[in-house]
Amino acid sequence: MPTLTKHQKSLRVLIVGDPGSGKSTAVGKLAEHDQELFICDFDDNLNPLPQFITPKALERIHYETLLDDFKFDQKSGTAAISGIPQAWPRYIKLAEQWVDSETGEDYGKPDEWEDNRWFVEDSLTSKSNAAMNYTLFKHKRAQNEKRIRDWGVAIDRLESSIIAFQSSNVNYICTAHLARLHMEDVTENVDADGDVVSKPTAAKRLPPNAMMRYPVALGQKLPPKIGGYFNLVLQAVRVGSGVGARRILRTVPEEDVDIKVPLPPKTVPTDVPIDQLWTILKHFK
Repeated sequence: MPTLTKHQKSLRVLIVGDPGSGKSTAVGKLAEHDQELFICDFDDNLNPLPQFITPKALERIHYETLLDDFKFDQKSGTAAISGIPQAWPRYIKLAEQWVDSETGEDYGKPDEWEDNRWFVEDSLTSKSNAAMNYTLFKHKRAQNEKRIRDWGVAIDRLESSIIAFQSSNVNYICTAHLARLHMEDVTENVDADGDVVSKPTAAKRLPPNAMMRYPVALGQKLPPKIGGYFNLVLQAVRVGSGVGARRILRTVPEEDVDIKVPLPPKTVPTDVPIDQLWTILKHFK
């Protein structure tokens, strides 16, 4: 039987926070500590990073932008996927073997990477959309035709992709926005196939833990579970406003946000500057 002296040293880190709180910058700053980042860019929002990170450190940041092509459908008045969704299949390939789409350089299997490499997902929120887009395509349904079965399959895809990192040796970071669980629709409409159609009725029910804020993901049951799949959960927060605003990483929980930092008391400050994520992570490496 192994002892904790031989415990796996790879980390799974979740950074939650509102838009503009500095989540991506916090992760990018790790490159200034000789850490090499491989970012699955679901948000297409990495443009600000060069303003905060030294040119030498930028050379240690690799990224692949994972977006599905949308077009405006005049008939339905909504946006629709153009062609085959690519974001989710490309993500799965990168998780298995990271190959640079521009240069063709093969960086190998993430599970076999050295300890200073990190597999990064920015963000879980947009990754969730990619999982749903791919599911709807496979089920031959449009964005406005979601059924309960579609939600279940997409949620399973998303959750499985997170669980897979529990048995991996790669360091894993995921960012996510925060939101409260919304009121649940009560649906009783059944179609010819026996599927519950996702049309809302007049009835609503308040979900458990309705006042808590959780990582934005698919469904109502998955968001409260997500933090349990990570070793560390930190919250990025913007404090103040205007030119005096500061962005920090919070290491103690707020009333409505769960945080997980398994360190002895006073090992790290309650509030850590956004560019000093490494001062927390180095305690676990």
